[in-house]
Amino acid sequence: MQNSMILRTIILQFFFLVQVIPVLSQSHDKEESGWEQFTSSLDMPINGRFDYRNIQFGNDIDGYVDDSRFRMSSLLFMLNGKINENFTFNYRQAFNQTGVDDSNLSNNIQVATINYTTDNKKWLFKAGKFFYGYGTMEQQYWPYDVYRYSYVNNNVRLWKTGVHAEHITASGQHIAFQVANGVNEIDSLGKQIQATQFNVYWWGHIVKDFIKVYSNVTTLSNYNLYDGMPFAFSLGLQWNFDTFWIDTDFITARNMPNFNKNGTYYSTPIKFKYNGKHFRPFIKLIFDQVMFDSENDAVIVTNPVTEKPELVKNSLMITYEVALEFYPWEDKDFNLHIVGTYADANNHYFQQENTDPSSRNEYNTQFQLLAGISFNFDAFHLK
Repeated sequence: MQNSMILRTIILQFFFLVQVIPVLSQSHDKEESGWEQFTSSLDMPINGRFDYRNIQFGNDIDGYVDDSRFRMSSLLFMLNGKINENFTFNYRQAFNQTGVDDSNLSNNIQVATINYTTDNKKWLFKAGKFFYGYGTMEQQYWPYDVYRYSYVNNNVRLWKTGVHAEHITASGQHIAFQVANGVNEIDSLGKQIQATQFNVYWWGHIVKDFIKVYSNVTTLSNYNLYDGMPFAFSLGLQWNFDTFWIDTDFITARNMPNFNKNGTYYSTPIKFKYNGKHFRPFIKLIFDQVMFDSENDAVIVTNPVTEKPELVKNSLMITYEVALEFYPWEDKDFNLHIVGTYADANNHYFQQENTDPSSRNEYNTQFQLLAGISFNFDAFHLK
């Protein structure tokens, strides 16, 4: 009887194992498949620009007047991936910024978001630190592709922490609303001011495959450092004619962080580029202007020619840029370039130092000559 019970137990255990092992195997396969799916979704873009740079400011800003040096002008590292069909994540880090911003993240970390996309792919939601959707073509390029930013695009705060809701239409239009930390500053009475910033943008096209459009409007709440309502508006268009394209941008800002109060700022960068297989030259013109409401609001700067203080109530700067890019390989995002930039003599107001690490944080020089290389590749999918 006892032997019969033992035999029956062995048979039952064997039957159990026969039933369970395939299930465990399938579960293990699913785990492997899920992991493989996750790792295959990862991409790691790395891009940057290395230049020999010669600059002249026209006046002394950072201790270098006629400055020549080799320089890593831009270096970015990104990691993007898919957790499942709905959840993704983005991470982006720069290597030329320091400090901690008002979201308690290092300023080196420009993007750190968890994203949720609905099943029908019509809605995208983000939470974390992201690019604040300014609507110009100049802001859509990777930093290594822009050798000189317009004054407004150089100074606006770009990397914000908050929430993001975006609708994608069937035709590919992107309409988004963003709420983020606006600014964290101390007023003249020593009181801390925390503002919330609201932004609406439209990224898409007017005529598909011919006219791209990027536009936004943004404002701040509870921000009483200035006398009037802060806002910024931009409209960028790219006209695609196959072998060449034209970028036309218009940006205005008033009473925003990094800009002097009660002044209206305008920037209009225009770019003409030939899109050849190997040679891609372009010409860029930038019109930057500031107009203050009154002499009480105007800013005093030192004229580099007379070396005397000068009250600036209305200033216009025109910048000329000529570039030649050579791509040795058609299927590789790698180029050799030489770029010359010159701003007219009225640029001394626009040469003020910008130290906000959340902006582009570049100097507006009078003369600049760059010669170097640019690169962009995916470290996980090298060919």
